[in-house]
Amino acid sequence: MAKKKQELMRRVDEKRLELLRLKQEQLAALRRVPDDALLREIEEVAQRLRAYEAPPSPVELPKGIVHIGKKSADGSVIRI
Repeated sequence: MAKKKQELMRRVDEKRLELLRLKQEQLAALRRVPDDALLREIEEVAQRLRAYEAPPSPVELPKGIVHIGKKSADGSVIRI
């Protein structure tokens, strides 16, 4: 559940950054002076996005390899 929430928060931040950049472009088209508060907010969101870790790539094991584990009370499998 925590992974899903973290992924959702990452997606929300990506969309927020996209919308802030669009807003910056629209404001730049109307007036030539950049908005400092908007630039700060864009930098904060971009920094949060850089802080997210990339999901680990699954390692493909050769055919015939079996994982041994013990099922815990919450349903997850703990590898031995």
